[in-house]
Amino acid sequence: MENEMPEGVLRQRRNFLLFSLIVSAYIFLDIKISDISIFGIKLVVSNAENIFWVLVFFWLYFFWRFYQYTKKVPTLGVSNTFRGYFYRNLKPYLDKTVTKNYPKALSHHEVAFYNLKSKPLFLYEYNGELSFAVEGKDNHYKSEKVTLTFNKVHFIFPWFRACASLIFKESCFSDYVLPYLLGVLIFFYILIGKVMFA
Repeated sequence: MENEMPEGVLRQRRNFLLFSLIVSAYIFLDIKISDISIFGIKLVVSNAENIFWVLVFFWLYFFWRFYQYTKKVPTLGVSNTFRGYFYRNLKPYLDKTVTKNYPKALSHHEVAFYNLKSKPLFLYEYNGELSFAVEGKDNHYKSEKVTLTFNKVHFIFPWFRACASLIFKESCFSDYVLPYLLGVLIFFYILIGKVMFA
């Protein structure tokens, strides 16, 4: 069962997304505002560019508020969900490698991604123990030290599959990650298009 988004986070997310859409529309639709009506009072804007920076100010404020509120959430579920998909997608390759090198091993659960150490030449290495049956004795096993190497190339496809599963299947991506991605894209556009090359 998925965790519901706290009310405070939901409110700040809504405000942030609203201003993200407003700023995006202002940028890409090339909107020009010459006057504003507040409580029936018509205000003439002498410099339309200032409207954009007022919108950016409020956008940054809600971006900051959304960040503050998400920091208070104990777990967003994004990293744990991704790891779950990644480990499940990777397990067949790990099991196949263990079986190929140690066909008499009783179990493969010891060989998991979090037990692997990165090595040069695109390799991961497992230095640990595997359980083997004791010959001639039923229900007896022994642990032996083993070393296994895994090619990192085989980790790429499970990683992309895990990303796709997270993006298309899990709401935690659209709830938390997507607003940040949108915010980062808008920020860099403002920084590059409106500040550095204005």
